[in-house]
Amino acid sequence: MTLTSLKGWINTAPVANEGEALRYDNLRDQFAANASDVTAIVLLAEDGLKLCAYGMLEDTADRVAAACSGLQSLGNALSLAVGGGAAHHHNITLDQGHFVLTRCGDGSVLIALVRDGGVISGAIRETVRIARGFAPQMGTVSRVSSEAAQ
Repeated sequence: MTLTSLKGWINTAPVANEGEALRYDNLRDQFAANASDVTAIVLLAEDGLKLCAYGMLEDTADRVAAACSGLQSLGNALSLAVGGGAAHHHNITLDQGHFVLTRCGDGSVLIALVRDGGVISGAIRETVRIARGFAPQMGTVSRVSSEAAQ
């Protein structure tokens, strides 16, 4: 997990069009400029579809997206059980680093992998700040509800 910057890394997720690719690269560049302890990012739809991934191999990003989709769902279930509404943030502390998950628009979750020894408070603050800034552009429509409407 030694990476000095995400800038220049390519998206390992398939992207539908050039506009999306530019938005995702801009998201990556914000992390590279403002969150030096973040070594990888993944953006996913809450249903588990990986939208973009930087700093991880594609198969690793797929596994992370699937697991984090489940974590987001679990967080929402826990919160709703006590009338807390939707879950917004999660921090998973690892032996070597942290995963920070935060909502990034309706139906999307942004995941940041923070390096071992990184300043977790700064990484969380920047991840949440960046996610809020990108939220209007990154929301996704539930595929279940859109398929049902057809």
